[in-house]
Amino acid sequence: AIGTRFRRLGVPDVYWIVKNRVLLPRRRLEWLKGTVEKDGFKWAVRGLNDSNLSYAGHEDWLQPEILRKGHLFVDVGAHVGTWTVRASRYYDKVVGFEPTNRTRKLLMKNLILNNVRNVEVQKTALGSRRQFKTMHYFPRVRGNGGNSLLDVHPMVQGEGVELNQVQVYPLDLPQVS
Repeated sequence: AIGTRFRRLGVPDVYWIVKNRVLLPRRRLEWLKGTVEKDGFKWAVRGLNDSNLSYAGHEDWLQPEILRKGHLFVDVGAHVGTWTVRASRYYDKVVGFEPTNRTRKLLMKNLILNNVRNVEVQKTALGSRRQFKTMHYFPRVRGNGGNSLLDVHPMVQGEGVELNQVQVYPLDLPQVS
């Protein structure tokens, strides 16, 4: 309850920051090294403040659901490749949708670092109809992130910072890179 009130006021979520080691020396050392090796993968850590989410284990509970043998894995909002890179070892083909230019750049770097060849990255967003929209960045969400097609975030006061224009497609239309 009190945490929700603080978030509405734009106060950073201190518990999340401490829990994810943003303030600890280890995170700074990882940034200086440039890459981190974790769970048999190599992760680039420079370029985004939340790149550590790829190896910090914040969604480990999803592994049994996601990491299964299969033909096709679709990752909508692939971020820096947390699931795209891991799924590449389980699926014949992986398609990752990442519409934010700076985030997609780090995703591509992580694919190269891990010698992944069965992933197709789409620089489009998915939505109900074909249109051009602007990606926005909400710096007060979870300490630094929250990219969205929304102009205004439902949990943060104020408008987002414009990042880049992006083509939006329904998932059932052919994609154009």
